[in-house]
Amino acid sequence: MVQKEEGIGFIAHPKAHLPLHCGASGQVLLALSEKEDIELYLEIHRLRRYTDKTITHKNRLRGRLSEIKQTGYAYSKGEVVAEG
Repeated sequence: MVQKEEGIGFIAHPKAHLPLHCGASGQVLLALSEKEDIELYLEIHRLRRYTDKTITHKNRLRGRLSEIKQTGYAYSKGEVVAEG
């Protein structure tokens, strides 16, 4: 687990399995992948919904990955665990 006092950080639980399509860290990894690898991921994996904010449509995810690649960063809130 890594946390910063400024409020920005990353928390990973031991043995946690998070798919690449939801959450900022996985989306960054996908965004920086080759286009062929992204398409293979989309072909093989079902974009499972974890919360109402999880991206589950391939074209929406492609758009998000393009945005991440252009801006150089990703932010997510409530894509894996519901807020509240």
